[in-house]
Amino acid sequence: MAQMSKSLEKGMAVLELLDETPAGLGVREMARRLDMPASNVQRLVTTFEKLSYVEKIETSRTYRLSFKAYFLGQSALRSDRLAIAASPEIERLASEHNVCGYLSVRHQDRAVYVQVNETHGIVSTHMAPGASIPLHTTAMGKILLSALGDDEIRGLLGPGPLLALTSKSVTDVEVLLGDIRQVREKGMAFIVEENIYGIASLAAPIFNYTGRMVAALSVAIPTSSKVDEDFERLSRVVAGAARRISVACGYEAGAQDQ
Repeated sequence: MAQMSKSLEKGMAVLELLDETPAGLGVREMARRLDMPASNVQRLVTTFEKLSYVEKIETSRTYRLSFKAYFLGQSALRSDRLAIAASPEIERLASEHNVCGYLSVRHQDRAVYVQVNETHGIVSTHMAPGASIPLHTTAMGKILLSALGDDEIRGLLGPGPLLALTSKSVTDVEVLLGDIRQVREKGMAFIVEENIYGIASLAAPIFNYTGRMVAALSVAIPTSSKVDEDFERLSRVVAGAARRISVACGYEAGAQDQ
């Protein structure tokens, strides 16, 4: 296996940290979070600033990702088969059913938003493509976790307690595993206010040509006394959209991991 460049690895760690912190961070705080010398972090952000991938916020002496970094990510999305297949389905979900639609993938213990459509929904998560959120707090995250075995999930998330974003967030790993088993049985995930108060969501899996789960499709709706009816109505719609995206990615029912 080829040896990784340590400098490049550290540089990417800085970019990923800034991606998780849109408001920006100072050099000392980045150094603390990454357990790196402040002088090393300063050299890296100075280089990224000269290359226009990072910009300095003069008023607070912090750094954040620039639009050049954003457009680089968008360029990758434009050529991605999954994103191309998902875009019209998410638009159709949003416009025809007045929901917010999302496409996400797993990165370690977080769900990363790849596409977001909140144009027609009557609620908003205020998420943007590239933003990420803990897997255990979202319907899409639970779908993505369902592709892993129980021991893999324990290893990924640790012993807990898990981070609580609301009083309804699942913080016990074993309770979460019970939820994930139900997700595997139903092929869908449903949550109510585990991530944001006033918002419920449901999600379905997306598979590629090998039969491997590669993403999750989800919608967000406001909580109400009719949320169970909404879930029943939308579950078929979301599952159908996820199935069409999977087929567009080469998936065939019965395909096995290769």
